[in-house]
Amino acid sequence: MSKVVVVAVFCLLPLLWVGGVCGSGDYVTQMASSTNSSGSELQYKTASKMYNGFATNCFYAWVPNPVSHFHVYYPESSNGSCAGYLRPSHVAKEKNCEYATNGGPFVMFQPSNAPTCLGNVVSDGDVVQVQSTTNVNFGLTKNGEFIMGTLDDSDVQDLDFDQLITGFGWLIREGVNQVTTAGGEIAPRTAIGTNAAGNLLLFEADGVEDQDKGLTLQQLAEWMQEIGAYSAVNLDGGGSSVTVVNGTIVDHPTCSDTIVKCERKVTTMTCIS
Repeated sequence: MSKVVVVAVFCLLPLLWVGGVCGSGDYVTQMASSTNSSGSELQYKTASKMYNGFATNCFYAWVPNPVSHFHVYYPESSNGSCAGYLRPSHVAKEKNCEYATNGGPFVMFQPSNAPTCLGNVVSDGDVVQVQSTTNVNFGLTKNGEFIMGTLDDSDVQDLDFDQLITGFGWLIREGVNQVTTAGGEIAPRTAIGTNAAGNLLLFEADGVEDQDKGLTLQQLAEWMQEIGAYSAVNLDGGGSSVTVVNGTIVDHPTCSDTIVKCERKVTTMTCIS
């Protein structure tokens, strides 16, 4: 039986939340790729490019067989709701994730057992949280279909999601770069998406916010297009960005937004098992 927590409708400030009219679903669908393998067939790569005067490292993974191998995890309270925080590297070890990243936006500095997730959350078929927002969602249904975009509350309940996470805005929508304005904040970035063949893509780029190292949103979208992204959604970045491979942190996370390496406690995370 699904665990449902319905949170009040809200539209946050444009600085944080982007999209259409609050409460109007506007999404695209794409069938996920599938192989005859019992495993995910994950392919993990690293790359480095010069951006904003610094060498920027990125870590990304293609998943040809995402159904039953892609998961969204969250800090689960005693009643099944999202409360508190988790460290992606710790959960990745517990869940035997081949590959993991941080996930969507959240409320920081909350007391123990206080609600912390923002947006919609579905984890392994359980509807954890339904929260009306203009932010862009990324989900995988039980019949193997990716659904990306803004969702009504009824969409979250009725579209038979197996996994669902809320990010910020579109980066690429069906092959078209949605970030048309250059400049803006330079920061570490995390994103999720697909390629034209229906493979799942997880992407993370390192940086240091207080040194203007990392990527703007336009640079993030362009780099993802270069590696083959067909659709992509911006997840939480900055000091939250982290990549974990077989339980080990492989990037340089900056939880305090300085050069010091440290992993931030977050709420949602992605996992490939």
